[in-house]
Amino acid sequence: ALGVATGKSDRGLNATLAANDLTHLFSTLHTADRHPSKPDPSMINAAIADVGASATNTVMIGDTVYDIHMAKAAGCRAIGVDWGYHASTELSEAGAIGVARNMAELETLLESGAHEG
Repeated sequence: ALGVATGKSDRGLNATLAANDLTHLFSTLHTADRHPSKPDPSMINAAIADVGASATNTVMIGDTVYDIHMAKAAGCRAIGVDWGYHASTELSEAGAIGVARNMAELETLLESGAHEG
């Protein structure tokens, strides 16, 4: 199951998903409108509960250290992507199990990292 836990507003997230025809891909959507700011794990915990998953089989993909810290606070693994706000070294130092430089690397990290732990 795919979910979103973002610092965006509901309006911003819905607009982004609709503009890119992605809404149908996600089972759960959580935003800063309804949760404390990252790295508080409220958003990811709610997403996990919505889909009936567990923290141990959840992987957060994020572009900030706040995403990585949120995942760790929830007991999840985190994969960083270096095309966002924070540098690869920052994401690694925050505890990401890997940092992808492109979508092919992200897919490889998901295949290996999603089955760890």
